Amino acid sequence: MTSLRNLPSIEKLLNKSNDLIAAYGRPLTLDALRTTLDDIRARFKRNPELALPTIDKILSQAESRLSTWTQPTLVPVINASGVILHTNL
Repeated sequence: MTSLRNLPSIEKLLNKSNDLIAAYGRPLTLDALRTTLDDIRARFKRNPELALPTIDKILSQAESRLSTWTQPTLVPVINASGVILHTNL
């Protein structure tokens, strides 16, 4: 593939990403696919000699982006301030 015109359309990618839509929902999957294609276009514009990825590669990049986006951000902690205050440490 030598041109950005050879990239698959969003509609074609959505038709092949039924598993992602079932797991993450259509709006979030659509955002991930659009962002992934934008990144691919930007990389290709910087270096036109790069080969464009296949549909499967694009879908796997979108899936990794989705898993990153939906990863929990809260971290469990131990609140020991009461122990320090009540034992006069």
